[in-house]
Amino acid sequence: MGKQRNGRCLTYRYSFEKKSVIVPLQAADILAWTIYQQMQKILSGKPPRWEADMAYDLLKHSRCPLDDGFFVKDNLLKWAEAEIDTVIAHFKERQAALESRATISSNGTT
Repeated sequence: MGKQRNGRCLTYRYSFEKKSVIVPLQAADILAWTIYQQMQKILSGKPPRWEADMAYDLLKHSRCPLDDGFFVKDNLLKWAEAEIDTVIAHFKERQAALESRATISSNGTT
């Protein structure tokens, strides 16, 4: 186990668990590896391993199909700008609501 310093556990070695105990982590690793393989295929033209293609096909055609995609510079910028606009609009709405409450309170109306 790790040593304690200032109330925090410092890990100084790796540990291994039974695969049956860490199934969710294995699933996340497999998903990440599968998507990474597909991105390599798209970006470099290098065909992925057959396991990656099989896993990707299973994900794409499952009961909860994978809605995959990726950003390139232009559409990432458009997405970020749209998100910023949404956040600004939300804060303006909140500010207007708070100002309205303050006006009502100062007029003595409840």
